[in-house]
Amino acid sequence: MAVIQYFAYGSNMSTERLRGRCVSARPLEVACAEGWSFSFSKIGRDGSGKATIAAAPDSRVFGVVYELDENELPNLDLVEGAGQEYSREDRFSVFIGGAPREVVTYIALPSRINTSLKPSEWYLDFVITGARQHRLPPHYIDLIEAAANPA
Repeated sequence: MAVIQYFAYGSNMSTERLRGRCVSARPLEVACAEGWSFSFSKIGRDGSGKATIAAAPDSRVFGVVYELDENELPNLDLVEGAGQEYSREDRFSVFIGGAPREVVTYIALPSRINTSLKPSEWYLDFVITGARQHRLPPHYIDLIEAAANPA
């Protein structure tokens, strides 16, 4: 069976959450996307902010690369709202231990962005839990928490 590598940077960093969507999901490593910034500016179906990333020089986004069965990708497309909420990027570049790798990820469509949003508490819990579970850098977890509570 073919497998893909998927870069999770939001609530899907939580292994339990992603496995609820894709039972084959297996975390591989922490990865970094250079030239991208993280925010909770994607308009969620409930009106709260969901995670997305946007091109931003001199910024970086950390996340988790998972391996999953390719036949589960349509289900992930469905829950992520591929084509209506997010664009699925099949050749997204991340770095793992300094080495480049192409992975699949999702980026919010421009029409689904509102920079004044905040995440719901339950959603933020998934993001922070996943970040801690996979030992993302502590300063980056602080940045996620700061993005959830803009000044």
